[in-house]
Amino acid sequence: MKHAHLWLITVALCTGIASCGNDGSNGNDGSSCTVSEAEDGTLRLVCDDGTEAILPTQPGDTTPADPDGNPSTLIAISDLPEGDTSCPFGGVRIDMGADANNNGVLDKKEIDAERAHYLCHSAEFCAGIFSANDLDTLQSCHTIFGVLEISNSDLQTLSLPKLTQILGTGLGIFDNPALTDVQFPKLIKSAELYINGNDALETLSFPEFEALEGMGYSRGALNISQNPALTDIQFPKLSRTSGNIHIIENDALETLSFPEIEALEGMGYSRNDLNISQNPALTDVQFPKLSRTLGDIRVTKNNALETLSFPELEALEHMGYSSDGLNVSQNPALTDVQFPKLSRTSVNINVADNDALKTLSFPELEVLEGLGYSSDGLNVYNNPALTDVQFPKLTQGARIYFSQNDALETLSFPELEILENMGYIYRGALQIVDHLALAHISAPQLTQVDAWDCSRNESLASFNFASMSGVYGNFTMVNNPNLPQSNIDDLVTQIEGRDGISGSTSASSGNKP
Repeated sequence: MKHAHLWLITVALCTGIASCGNDGSNGNDGSSCTVSEAEDGTLRLVCDDGTEAILPTQPGDTTPADPDGNPSTLIAISDLPEGDTSCPFGGVRIDMGADANNNGVLDKKEIDAERAHYLCHSAEFCAGIFSANDLDTLQSCHTIFGVLEISNSDLQTLSLPKLTQILGTGLGIFDNPALTDVQFPKLIKSAELYINGNDALETLSFPEFEALEGMGYSRGALNISQNPALTDIQFPKLSRTSGNIHIIENDALETLSFPEIEALEGMGYSRNDLNISQNPALTDVQFPKLSRTLGDIRVTKNNALETLSFPELEALEHMGYSSDGLNVSQNPALTDVQFPKLSRTSVNINVADNDALKTLSFPELEVLEGLGYSSDGLNVYNNPALTDVQFPKLTQGARIYFSQNDALETLSFPELEILENMGYIYRGALQIVDHLALAHISAPQLTQVDAWDCSRNESLASFNFASMSGVYGNFTMVNNPNLPQSNIDDLVTQIEGRDGISGSTSASSGNKP
């Protein structure tokens, strides 16, 4: 089969199925195309828009029927819609065949499929900076190079059914108070998507969207923020992005689903964050395939969110600057945080101010590296209901800081060996302070830390630091009223008999005599 390509996006070809014979004598002429026979026996298709095609016939073809009774050759021209497998952007199919029953119509059983020809429309390319005033012009566009900004309009429906990609800066839809319906059914790719401040927008779906990829300094970001009526966001095919995903301050948003996205990988210009914050009705967050990020994950101030799980996430990595890392905070209904496959991170883990949080589980995490900043490491504080903390494989960390987790009774790091933060003194600290119920701390393999502070734990009665050998900064262990002073003295003696304590020692006040 042969494909001829048109360079005009809109052509008025034969509509429906029109049968065209020699000079129109057999069958009905198409509405804007005619067929004639050339001296060499080929058939010439000419359309009103200037489109031409040569359709070779087979030996023995005659048209119309000759005196010997041989059947005439008929042609049928049919429109092909966009999305057709032979013509993705639409076009026409030209079928040929012998009029075996001499009825002047090319019937289906008379079509010779091997002789089918196609005239395919090409993708229409539109370049520029476009607004709501240009929507009529853009209806035929398949590719936009530049910017499409729909803002401060009175639109209720926004639809570009043919658009497949936006190259350049991307798509912005913001501050359209009446907008309820956004339809981009074929959009596959854009540099950036900003959908902000649309008061009436209730659902948002990009069913074919696959990639957020920037060009130059455009990073491929997705920002959906401050849409107070929005309840559902669906990107069922989005699998790759080179920039941020920010879902912020959508008051009615209940579900958030990115079932195919596997990585958040940037282009080196700035962080490539996943930020899900201040969505008070959000109950369901799904990233079932996300395995790697090159930026932060922030899940904060989502009042209705009860569980959080990234089942396939294996690595959280930095790009060489100070980072918030993994930040799960101020989610008052959150009870369970699960990262079952995360094994290595070079950014912080901050879990704070989650009133209902009971379980914190990182069963595969082995290494938590720091960048040299004082807050780098594992920071878990002010989670008043937290009772279960699981880091069974953690061997190396930048810092461990636990504070004001009032219901926590035991804290164990069975494989932890060292706490250091790129050689910065005091920044690879063990800090376990200000707990009401914490009775036992265990890190039997821990050998050295940059600094030490286990203080103001009202119920702390025992610990296991059997391998502890060196503190390269200050050692502080005070105001633990149920912890025998003799146990603390034995620990100090143990450390000083090995690698020693390089800084000051404060370990003799406020503990149990």
